[in-house]
Amino acid sequence: MKLRTVLVAVATGAGLVALAPPAAAATVPSAVDVYPTGWVQTDSRTPHEGMSGGEIARVGAWRDEAGKHHIAKAYFTFDIGRFAEATVYSAQLRLREQAANDCAAPRATEVGLVASGGSPTWADQPVEQVRVAGSEDGRDCVSGALRRDVADLARQALADGRTSLTFAVRISAAHEGDVAYGRTYWTRPWVAVAYNTPPNTPTDLTMGYGRIPCDDTLLFARTALPVRAAVSDPDPAGVSGMDARFAFWAEDDPDSRREETAYVSSGFASVMFPEDMLRDGTTFAWAVRAEDGLATSAWSAPCRFHTDWVRPDAPTVTSSVYTPDGTAGGEGIPGEFTFSVAGSDDVVTFEYGVIGASRARVAADASGSATVTITPQSSGPSYLEVRALDAAGNGSTWARYYFFVPSIAPSVTAEPALIGADFPVRFTARQEGAATFTYRFLGGPETTLPVGADGTAETTLRVTDPAHQFASIEVWTTTADGRRSPVTATYVYISLGEPIITVAPDYVVLGSEHEVLFESALPDVVSYTYWLDETGPFEVAADADGRARITLRATTSGSRTVVAQATTADGTRSGEGWTSYFVDGVAPEVTSAEYPRYGTGSGAGVFRFSSVLAGTAEFRYVLDGVEGVVAAVDGRAELPFTPTRTGYHTLLVRAVAGDGLATDQAYYPFTVE
Repeated sequence: MKLRTVLVAVATGAGLVALAPPAAAATVPSAVDVYPTGWVQTDSRTPHEGMSGGEIARVGAWRDEAGKHHIAKAYFTFDIGRFAEATVYSAQLRLREQAANDCAAPRATEVGLVASGGSPTWADQPVEQVRVAGSEDGRDCVSGALRRDVADLARQALADGRTSLTFAVRISAAHEGDVAYGRTYWTRPWVAVAYNTPPNTPTDLTMGYGRIPCDDTLLFARTALPVRAAVSDPDPAGVSGMDARFAFWAEDDPDSRREETAYVSSGFASVMFPEDMLRDGTTFAWAVRAEDGLATSAWSAPCRFHTDWVRPDAPTVTSSVYTPDGTAGGEGIPGEFTFSVAGSDDVVTFEYGVIGASRARVAADASGSATVTITPQSSGPSYLEVRALDAAGNGSTWARYYFFVPSIAPSVTAEPALIGADFPVRFTARQEGAATFTYRFLGGPETTLPVGADGTAETTLRVTDPAHQFASIEVWTTTADGRRSPVTATYVYISLGEPIITVAPDYVVLGSEHEVLFESALPDVVSYTYWLDETGPFEVAADADGRARITLRATTSGSRTVVAQATTADGTRSGEGWTSYFVDGVAPEVTSAEYPRYGTGSGAGVFRFSSVLAGTAEFRYVLDGVEGVVAAVDGRAELPFTPTRTGYHTLLVRAVAGDGLATDQAYYPFTVE
């Protein structure tokens, strides 16, 4: 375990000394408090019995409620087996006093190491092996932590193969029987241990981006090679801050050994095998060990691999079904393709793929060949790409095999047709063994026809709905044993017979009448349905020639739109034809000798109005926002004008017929000086 930039506490005989961390990252041991696995108090009053349990233990002399004199010792056992493989840097026994019989009597507590095991009694006391030197325990009557350095004792015990330490706590022999010196201790002392266990030997060695487990058969092509190992540490902090040291060498050149360290992250360490060390046809090895800054693990077993940088030759491709001239096979028909590399003894895999499909791999046999089955899903020219791969992963150049997939879907022959009229359709089979044609017209139900001796079948179809200007036909063949061909989908253009709409005369003015003519290429037209701008529908019967005429009076100016649809005697409706034309709003002409349009004048004047609107009865005007009317005579009128102010003026004028039909408005600006 490695910790960085921390405060280090070092146990000494005199206590703990706090050391500031060095400027660089520091490495410190782990720390743990070890509590007793058991404790016993012996009593001179019960010399053949030991007492355990409870939270306090008497040490030295005291008198009970009856005034009887007692002398006691306490024994505490600690398990140190966990440190058998560790280095112990410090170990300090810490005792907590609960009470003192007489604070005037100085502390006379002593600690000794005794043999572990057995059940101590006053009559059968274990022999004290080592007196544990004391430290300055302070001047307080009752101490919260008496400290004794037991590091050497712990190290020696571990070196001797022992897994526990037992300490006797007593009052010195000179004062053992003096009640004033007796003390009471809590039964949860502890040993504060600073230690470090060497990291575990790294495991799970892998190579390559695929993290291939190590074995002596690994082969690698000329490529970057990451190496990786799992690193662990038995100490509580785990691998935090640890490093892994990797060693690399060529088996035939031990002096080429090179080492490199890597930081451990999430339990793994990884580096790249030095690329400049690699060469073709050589066996290399690498190993790894873990380092926590205080100890190192053993080196892992070497991971060996061999390099092979020679690429195989490009494979050849053959197929008895799918050939460049496309004489066999078809959509949905499987065919075999054989890959081989002449004279190659190390090809293990072929990677292949047909255009438009994902690539796949197939293992090569002992002869370096492989056969795959491919089922094309579409007809036409295609190609297959394939390359050979050896055991090291070296890939050959890609070989490309071109082939042609003939279509086995039936063909459809149909000419453009007129809506409402029958048109012939011819189906031709291309599937071997085709027995029937099945078709759907306009997405409708399926219809089945037998395949004739010449491989064809004919039928007639008709479109009556103008929504189907491009009529869909889907057809496929089926063999007697139920094998279906792919579907052929085609569209037949349907002339919808949209009416041709003619407006006469070409120039239409407001208030005039004009004729609209409807005619269609459909036979037996009996009527037309039409719409005028946003109004309609309206119906008009067709004459014997399939034509119809209507007369309209222009009551609004601007663009007009006529839409029409023909209907035949059998109810077939054509597509919609349309036309647009313009109605001139014939705004009146305004003139003035005294005040020309956009010009300047002064004094009294006259404005003269004239209109081509048939039946003009009056002129309505607005002069500077004031409305007025003047009667028309033969489509003419005059408006006298005497200015009341100088400046810019506006005159707006419309002609109005006797039935209220009004022209567009004339705009006449002028200026009075």
